[in-house]
This record gives sequence, C-alpha cells and structure tokens, in this order.
Amino acid sequence: MIQSPKYKKCLTDKDKAFLFDYLTQSFQHYFNMHSYFVKLKGNFQWVKKT
Repeated sequence: MIQSPKYKKCLTDKDKAFLFDYLTQSFQHYFNMHSYFVKLKGNFQWVKKT
C-alpha cells in the first residue's frame, strides 16, 4: 500500500510515524490481551484442579 506512488505523495513521514505507532500499539494491545487470557486460562485450570 505505502509502496505505490499514488500513496507515496499522500503519506508524509509524520503519517508514516503515526501509522507505525498505531500498528505498534495495536500489536502491544493484542499481545497484552493474549497474555491476559493465557493467564486467565491458567488460573481457571488451576482452580479446576484443586
């Protein structure tokens, strides 16, 4: 998407930085949610065992 010349004119460095930040935050958020659910699942299994 960013590689095509049509978009290259529209996307400034500021826009690219924003997109990069946004993607990083999204990934961070997903990762946090994922580890949270893994923890939750682990706790649940532990509760079921006892």
